[in-house]
Amino acid sequence: MMRALLALIAMLACAGGNAALAQEKTLSLSAMKVSLVEPSIYKTIWQDAFDKELALRKELSAKTKRPVIATVNVFQAIFEVPEGQVIVSSTGTPEVGCRTYQSIGLSSKLITCPVRVALVRNKGPAGAVNEPKVVYSKPDYTFVLNPNSRGEFDNGGEKVRTLLTLNSTTKSLFTHLDDETAPKGIAPSANDSTIKLSY
Repeated sequence: MMRALLALIAMLACAGGNAALAQEKTLSLSAMKVSLVEPSIYKTIWQDAFDKELALRKELSAKTKRPVIATVNVFQAIFEVPEGQVIVSSTGTPEVGCRTYQSIGLSSKLITCPVRVALVRNKGPAGAVNEPKVVYSKPDYTFVLNPNSRGEFDNGGEKVRTLLTLNSTTKSLFTHLDDETAPKGIAPSANDSTIKLSY
């Protein structure tokens, strides 16, 4: 009887541990081209920045007589959570552009850009699509890029760039950078940092 009870306690403890682990998911920050004009979830999240950027590019186009380049790079990761989706996205803005640290002797793969974290809640009873709500923003989010031989952002590369881990129970977002690229004590990195989200 006692053995059976101990076995049951051990089984419940194991199940609880597995459930806790299941609340965490790790994704790699990936790059994608996003239109400044066409509707998208990222255009909604970055509406103010995209509109200003497009206006500046149109002004430059009028002066140079060159076509408007209407796309930007967005670095993103999308997490499925019980409430809906948590969307992490980072891109340059007219006020705060992206910057690297190569000039001070750090890796050219290290970059800092503004970041926004948004929550898109699950559809309501009527099936209406909810708009994303920005729940966190920061002007200087540091991460790692891994460009391929053509200078393009290599989402499929084997090297670790930036890993994001979201705990949907504690609503904590953890950022881990490649130690080789962003050594501790030297790089102005977000390594081992945790962002507390409120949604």
